Amino acid sequence: MINKLATILLSLLCFESFSQEPIKPIHQKKVFQKEGNIYVQKQMPLYLKFSVEPDGENYNFHSKGTPDFADPMYLDTEGINFIRSKWAVNKDTKRTKSPQEEILYEIYADGIAPTSKINFSGAPSFTKDGVIYYGQGLQISLSSKDWIAGVQQTYFALNGGYQNYNVSLKPDVERDYTIYFYATDNVGNVENTQSINFVSDLSPPSTSKYFEGRVHERNVMSPNTRILFAGNDDLSGVRETHAYFNEGTDRIMEKINFKSLEDGEHTVKYYSIDNVENKEEINTFDFYLDKIPPETEVMITGDRHKASSNVNYVSRRTLITLTSDDNKSGVDAVYYRVNGSRKSIYGDNIILPTMAGLDTISYYAEDRVGNASKEEHLFVHMDNDAPTTNIEFGKPQFYKSQVLYVTSTTKINFQPLDNGSGISTTSFAIDEGQNSEYEGEFIVNGEGIHSVSFFSTDNVNNEERVIVSRFHIDNTPPEINYSFSVEASSEIDDEMGRFKLYPSYTAMFLSATDKDVGTENIFYSIDSGPLMKLDNRQSVDLSEINRSNSKRLVRLKIVAEDKLGNRSEREAIFYVDGD
Repeated sequence: MINKLATILLSLLCFESFSQEPIKPIHQKKVFQKEGNIYVQKQMPLYLKFSVEPDGENYNFHSKGTPDFADPMYLDTEGINFIRSKWAVNKDTKRTKSPQEEILYEIYADGIAPTSKINFSGAPSFTKDGVIYYGQGLQISLSSKDWIAGVQQTYFALNGGYQNYNVSLKPDVERDYTIYFYATDNVGNVENTQSINFVSDLSPPSTSKYFEGRVHERNVMSPNTRILFAGNDDLSGVRETHAYFNEGTDRIMEKINFKSLEDGEHTVKYYSIDNVENKEEINTFDFYLDKIPPETEVMITGDRHKASSNVNYVSRRTLITLTSDDNKSGVDAVYYRVNGSRKSIYGDNIILPTMAGLDTISYYAEDRVGNASKEEHLFVHMDNDAPTTNIEFGKPQFYKSQVLYVTSTTKINFQPLDNGSGISTTSFAIDEGQNSEYEGEFIVNGEGIHSVSFFSTDNVNNEERVIVSRFHIDNTPPEINYSFSVEASSEIDDEMGRFKLYPSYTAMFLSATDKDVGTENIFYSIDSGPLMKLDNRQSVDLSEINRSNSKRLVRLKIVAEDKLGNRSEREAIFYVDGD
């Protein structure tokens, strides 16, 4: 209802702007003669006169029979009327014509005004809200007709006073017009004034553009943005708006999208045409279509170890940063989330959970026109636990009173273990010396108490607390002793020297003393024979060595072995008497 009232009001305002009719000239009624015909304005009175000579005195006619309708008389019929006598008389014989015939004086009555028509040509037209609009090239022509006395003159007034119409009119100023026109005939009949209101619309429309979607710095466009065009024309109104890209096809459209375009520089051309075909000059708008999303790189600074499974092991000291770059509009924001949590806007670095375990970092970037990169994923394993390292001593080794005894041949190695990023290095130092990197088993020289301090570091620099292991190196073999159950009976000299002689019933006692780990075994051999282990009696029966009746020189080799395998040897040379 409101729209309808507004339309009516607009129409009234338009009509009020048209001009009022100017004052008409005064046109007299009259008699008109042409080609022997007499034409009288029908409303004019007629007075009849006669003369008996061509240029003689005139005598007035008077009607006694119809005085109420004569002197003057009025013609009753449009067109031809007759003044008649009863019978015609021959001018020469003065006799009535035979056959009889009336005498007719023709006179034409004309009480009907001419009719005029107007014609608009040469320009497109459009009617809106009751108002007629014409475009460029308008010509106005008038034509009038009168069926009796004929047209005397056609008159017109075009936003001014009345003028004689002779040639077609060509309004060339953009404005509101009212044309008034009428015609008069040759006896003074005046046509009723006709008028037509119209508007000469000679100006093209103008087109504005609007953006629906994201735009950066006025001319960098998002692929999801549309350009909307709004034509404006204050007179006949916009009929259509055209738009097209670059050198593409000119089409009627009021909005245009970028789906068919590639990333890069483009031009859109647009214009409007109004309802009377005034065409706007083509407008151009150069823009850059940014269809490429930003590229984002992840940087891991500090503790990091990339496993073959594409998992990055990190520690709480590790910094994970994101850097993003965009080819045109620039990066608007970088987003990330950890383990599927709510996304956050990236600031200086990514904050990871401190709990050990696998974490998934998802991230993407968006530029200033809304292009979003594909979400990428970084897999990290938080490793805050230091490794554990066990020391292993090979053989020989022996514990005594919670002290570990080894020899300089005992190999030492480490068994580090890390359940996260894995072992990077194991370091050790002997007897508080300089740290060395463990590369494989090693030995320690030097009799006595020693220590090995050691620790391991994993691949993300979690460092184990230093462990100290103490041990005793015993390279000293047992000290061998022997004695005889009886004193030697005598001594014998031979080419090898002087040796004691013991009776055959003598028992030889063997023993060994070890100050650290103790003696494990005692062996003996006779005259380079095989080694035999000393039995529980801890003695050798010499009667078993020499069962002959003669004396025998005996070489008895004694070998003692402690619990670490340190061996000592001693040889005893003596004679055993025969039975």
